[in-house]
Amino acid sequence: MTATPLKTPKPLVIQGADGPVAIPPGRYHLTSKARFEALMTSSLSRNAFRVYACLEPATMGWRRELAVVQHKDGSTRPLTTTDIARSTRLDESDVRRSLDQLQDAGFVERRGKNGGPMYKGKVEIYAWATPRPSQNGEQRAPGKPAADPQWVPEDWKPLSRFVKRSRRCLPRELPGEETDTRTRDDLARALHELADQLSGTRTPLETGAVLARTLETVDMGCTRFLDGVGACARPNKEDITEIKGEKYPHPPQSAVGSSSRESSTDENREEEEEAPVAIALLPKPEEPTVLEAEVITEEPTFQEFAEDYPGELDPDSRPLYAKLKPEDRAAIQTLLPTFKACERWQTPQFIPKASNFIRKRYWEFPPPPGRAIESPKLAQQRQSAKNVLAMVDAMTRGRT
Repeated sequence: MTATPLKTPKPLVIQGADGPVAIPPGRYHLTSKARFEALMTSSLSRNAFRVYACLEPATMGWRRELAVVQHKDGSTRPLTTTDIARSTRLDESDVRRSLDQLQDAGFVERRGKNGGPMYKGKVEIYAWATPRPSQNGEQRAPGKPAADPQWVPEDWKPLSRFVKRSRRCLPRELPGEETDTRTRDDLARALHELADQLSGTRTPLETGAVLARTLETVDMGCTRFLDGVGACARPNKEDITEIKGEKYPHPPQSAVGSSSRESSTDENREEEEEAPVAIALLPKPEEPTVLEAEVITEEPTFQEFAEDYPGELDPDSRPLYAKLKPEDRAAIQTLLPTFKACERWQTPQFIPKASNFIRKRYWEFPPPPGRAIESPKLAQQRQSAKNVLAMVDAMTRGRT
């Protein structure tokens, strides 16, 4: 019995602009038209498109809807947000926010492993071959509060209201199975002390004061708890404007010949077959190289400032200079020659002390103008006053 020889993978040959182009095996895969048809009419942010581009080869490249990644030994495991962040060079918080947008639009869905809760490391990401309707019935607008994740229990409703009031969003997956014991113990100890104080109050003013401290303690405890479970801030107005501005504008359509184009489009649509599309996987972009000629300047020091400053260096100037940010030190080093060349600083008595220069942030304002020139009348009056004082002084000396 002879062994059947293995088939050698063949490259995908397409018609290029300068002739046939051969895409080697392993650098292309099949996908569905429904994905791209849904993307063409979506209003996702730029980061969401990048995350979805990462999910494309991780799902359809393996002919499955579960996103996976391959180990060096050939085995596979579910794709994680850390893997997506590493491939797209995005922050993990941006990846989670983009996955929220994709899930609201019906492109992806996150589920707990084996039907369990969505703890960190136990989440499976599915990218549907045919995008499904949104879970909320329509795509959620950027910045609009999303519904509570699936892992949030019913008795969390008061805490969910606190999350919305503080303009935050709970993560779609719980980061861990165990709570922060330090936060829990600190909050329990503080509430126990406040309960003892509340039981000993006698007047409404005392009771109100204890209740106010209790509300403040509970508010701080809830905030620390939300930080521990990975609750992120809701996008502000600037972020929403940026997301909305990333929509692709539709080209203007002229009225002439529109009816003929519509009829031809309908005919072509009827003749189309739902065949899979071959998509080439582009190679991963190389890391940006740093030119050898690039010079990184060192941070300015106080010694350089002291040598260049023309005024008095008092003892408070050194600690104030040490508290400055690197960009402020660089700005002082750049703008100090302009102040030294201004007309007012040519007189030493008008140069502020170094501590005042730093404390009042003189470099953020234009250099002071020179002193105004006195009018002849004012100069004459000043000279007359000096003459009178000189005469009075001479008379005083003569009497003595």
